[in-house]
Amino acid sequence: MKKQQSAESSIIFDGTVAIPETIHKEYIEYGSTINISSYDYKRVLKESNSALFDPHIPEEIQKKLIYLLGQFATAESYKMLKKYVDSLDTTLVPWATLALQEIWFAIENDMHDGNKDMVMSPSGGKGNAIRYYTAFAAEKRIRLTNTQKKIIRQLLQSRMKRFNCEVEEISFTSNYCLTTLLIPMTVAPQTPIDAFLDITSTNKHILKYHFMITNVQPFTPEKIHKYLASLT
Repeated sequence: MKKQQSAESSIIFDGTVAIPETIHKEYIEYGSTINISSYDYKRVLKESNSALFDPHIPEEIQKKLIYLLGQFATAESYKMLKKYVDSLDTTLVPWATLALQEIWFAIENDMHDGNKDMVMSPSGGKGNAIRYYTAFAAEKRIRLTNTQKKIIRQLLQSRMKRFNCEVEEISFTSNYCLTTLLIPMTVAPQTPIDAFLDITSTNKHILKYHFMITNVQPFTPEKIHKYLASLT
């Protein structure tokens, strides 16, 4: 059973968009209310092109369009969602980021005259797994001891293995941990990471129940420092 504290966890995709787990859960549950096959892709794309960028359109309509674009997962829907996330500052940006995540998980799309291609992670992958870079901050900015680092390393390996994930690399500074993970396209990154944080944060109070993740490129020192500053 998940601990109470985990309900407050957040993901930051590419260091920019924080997504509370409540929104992540709502997004997953939303899928059970939508029959994708009853929607015409071209009509959704055309409507989204205007409705998503019109502040007068009700949020519920925009939310449905964003979700549908994520499910259709074509090159065109990816570009539209990326434009939405990059150009607007609305309450639905986290929702749109999750829709983009659907595409990052390599859902097949129609590209190049109908040939089936895969929308791949910029950071690459291995087999059916996508490479993710993550950052975890120490609880209360404490200085991590060698014993704590050993616990973190062991628990990360064991929890990733449960979900068929692989730990490619793990490194430490005095008060944060960086990892490179290979996570199968069928597994939401938050699932194995939550399993890891349930122990290292909720039970052992070594790490904060919060993390930063990207599948674009390793974090720069500037981005890490900005992330750490946001947690204080």
